Amino acid sequence: MKMKTKYQLATLLIFASLVSNGLSQTPKSEPEHPQSESKASNSTTNPLGGQEWRLKELDGEPLKQRNGAEPPDLKFDAEKKTVSGSTGINRLAGGYKLDANKLKFGNLAMTKMAGPEELMKQETEFVNALESVDSWKRTGDRLELLSGDKVVAVFAQPAQ
Repeated sequence: MKMKTKYQLATLLIFASLVSNGLSQTPKSEPEHPQSESKASNSTTNPLGGQEWRLKELDGEPLKQRNGAEPPDLKFDAEKKTVSGSTGINRLAGGYKLDANKLKFGNLAMTKMAGPEELMKQETEFVNALESVDSWKRTGDRLELLSGDKVVAVFAQPAQ
């Protein structure tokens, strides 16, 4: 058991190092504007920032609650333009670019822990969906991530 704990700790430290060293930063294709950065946490300029979102549907199917596992979730940091969260098994972090209704995730770094086969399959589908996202739509506490015209993931804000 000690070996497993050491492995988990080492994995967590490597993940934290990757994120803090900037491997998950958003690729910059436009110059940054200090004025827009100061407003980034404002829900009008970045409606995703500071919100936690829990996955409810994946590729048009309601998410099945599995063995008491927490559902995948995402949290956007508008100021840093980063996203972090959980796949249900592993932690993930990376950058994102938001422009009106356009949304693109940068490289996502993830821990690499194993889990039950059904959750590993769900994790793969979830990450693939995130990588395909090119736009978003929000209605109240519902967030839809789209790839073209197809809704690939639906999130809701958890009850407070």
